[in-house]
Formats: sequence, C-alpha cells, structure tokens
Amino acid sequence: MTAFVFPLVVALVAIGVGIPDSIGAQVAPSCGVGPTTVLSDSGIGKLRVGVSRAEISRLCRVIKDTIVASDDYVEMERALVIDLGRDTVVAVWGLDSTINRIDVDRDRFRTRDGLHVGISLRSLMNRPGLSAGIGETSVWASVTAHCGITMVLSGTGEGAQGDEFTRDQLAKWPPSIYVTTIVIHGCRNGSAG
Repeated sequence: MTAFVFPLVVALVAIGVGIPDSIGAQVAPSCGVGPTTVLSDSGIGKLRVGVSRAEISRLCRVIKDTIVASDDYVEMERALVIDLGRDTVVAVWGLDSTINRIDVDRDRFRTRDGLHVGISLRSLMNRPGLSAGIGETSVWASVTAHCGITMVLSGTGEGAQGDEFTRDQLAKWPPSIYVTTIVIHGCRNGSAG
C-alpha cells in the first residue's frame, strides 16, 4: 500500500492539490510567489497594493493579523504578516480594508534591476534620479525608475525633518549606510516598474 501512497502524494503535490496541515485546514497558497518572482512597484506576486484584505486572505497564507508602527515609525497601524514561501512581509491595510503598503525588510526579494534590502547607498548613487530626505524618524530614498517604492536607509547625514539631500551631499555620507526596508506603496500615476 505504501508503494502506491507515495507516488499518489507526489502526483497531487505536482498538480497543485493542497494537502491538509496537522489541524485539518487546507494549506494556503503563497500568493503566486515562486523562485523567480520579483518585487515590483505595486507588490510581490498576487500580494498587491489596493487588493482587499479579504482577497489577500484567500490568495495568501496570513500568519498574523497584528498592529505595527507606521512607515515612519510614529503611529500604529493594522497589518497582516504574510507568508510568501521564501520569506514573510508585512502588508498594512487602511480604513477601506485594502492593502495600502507592503514592507519588505529582508533581501530575498529584488526588483528586476536589483533593488533589495541591504543594497548600499553607494550602489544607489549609480542610479539616475536618486533623491533622499529626512522623515519624522528615518531617512528615505527613492529612484525615478521606481515610482511605487521608497527605501528606508540605515543612517543619516546632518539635517532635520523635511530636509532633502543632493547627490553631492549623499556622496559624503558614510559608505556603511544601506537600505533596511523597502516600502511598496504603488505608483500614483498608475504605472508600475
């Protein structure tokens, strides 16, 4: 009998039939994320900015519904910790129960052109349209090629909240500064990179 069961399980997994977990629940899909899935200006796989919380719960494995600090670490917001197979991310949802931001804080996911958590400020200096400024508690950077992504940097130069920095000023910052978090918020004009 076991000679028959093993090939049957392998065949079911190969065609994508879910196998119940230890408590009998169906194992949820991982948001359409596979080995080659890239991070975009609107999301990762089927986890997208603007998708309803209910739809995300159907498409993805939600590990936890929780409260997290806002994107500038000042206020608290409702969020879902989502299992994407290779890693987890935090999807923050707004009053309209749609995802309005996705926080990526590990380097498993990258954009097609190589933006990822851990990339150095020096590497960002080679990208056209680099801009950076000081928020309430952190320094943010962005590049024009990605209208829906903002990056949180690990350190700061001299300045106060609201200050923006030129490329020449950024070139004087310590070479150890790197991206700690990529925040996906979607492009406001509808295009996504």
